[in-house]
Amino acid sequence: MDIDISFSEPERAYVDQQIREGRAAKPCEVLREALQLMMEREVDERRKYEEWRERTRRELDEAYEDSLTEEGLDGPTFFEELRVKIEARGSQPS
Repeated sequence: MDIDISFSEPERAYVDQQIREGRAAKPCEVLREALQLMMEREVDERRKYEEWRERTRRELDEAYEDSLTEEGLDGPTFFEELRVKIEARGSQPS
């Protein structure tokens, strides 16, 4: 499969530098490695998101179980405590 790719001047200079310094023999090798790195980053970001999602689900389940056993805990207090717990552990994927 042939692909026509246009590079900006800094991109072309970078590819040329990689070839001159022996890190690649041809421009396609530079592109293959760049694509591989992008694909690895995407997999890593997806894995981190899934871990965050699972951790958050577990925390919500734990908070729900706690709410069933704690007497006198009203809704606003429950959700405020839950928010604090989640923020303390990191509420977003890292």
